[in-house]
Amino acid sequence: MNNLFNLRQFLFNYLPKKFLIYFINLNKNYKITITQIDKNIYCVKQSTLELFTCRRRRFFKYKAGIESRLTQLREKYFINDIVFNENDLVIDCGSNIGEVPISIRFLGNKIRVIAIEPDPIEFRCLKMNLSADDVALNLFLGSNTMSAYATFNNESGDTHIMTADHEVIGNSRYSIVKLTSLDEILQESKLGIIKLIKIEVEGYEPEVLSGSKNILRQTKYIAIDTCQERGNKDTFTECHSFLLNAGFKMINNNDRNSALFVNCNL
Repeated sequence: MNNLFNLRQFLFNYLPKKFLIYFINLNKNYKITITQIDKNIYCVKQSTLELFTCRRRRFFKYKAGIESRLTQLREKYFINDIVFNENDLVIDCGSNIGEVPISIRFLGNKIRVIAIEPDPIEFRCLKMNLSADDVALNLFLGSNTMSAYATFNNESGDTHIMTADHEVIGNSRYSIVKLTSLDEILQESKLGIIKLIKIEVEGYEPEVLSGSKNILRQTKYIAIDTCQERGNKDTFTECHSFLLNAGFKMINNNDRNSALFVNCNL
């Protein structure tokens, strides 16, 4: 098993792109085909389904097909526990390429989407995957407006804000970026009730929640990833405590990796 994993890791990390794509397109174990659009953008297809992605390591996530990947995400964030109505609003914080709202729409739900993704390359794919009526924002979220150090690791999917729990900041790997809170972004918007906010921000979940106090009052569900991405620590305890104090209760969770909360006041 380890040998197979090491071989896969080698193929996806070091095999030249054109040969990796050739290998996948001819491999009957893969239910997808891949076309390279430009240096960083790839189109993944399964029959009539297609997604744009920007990481070669991500190809393996679609081995069983795009539909299978979308099913996995609905299970991870407990999407099937939520009843969506037409024009419900979903806010996706740390949207990556937009797979979560796509997975909701795959069930036939006609939702509105505000998707926020800080990585500029993944943001390109996000805009390509969303509809023209969706809102896509290329920025980092935090507790307020301030500057912070961020590391951009597109290939590993680990673009994140540095905290004291991460490794020591180096000289060339990090950039200074501006943070903005969700409350600040949406303060002038008349959104009404928000059906779902999904948060996956690589260990910065407590700060994003702290910057969302006002918007949470009009949010029915919070689906959040709290796994060990803040150095070697998870953020479950902080997020759980914050949301309980904000009037939410946890209705589902998955071994501290992800959880679904409902607003008891709505």
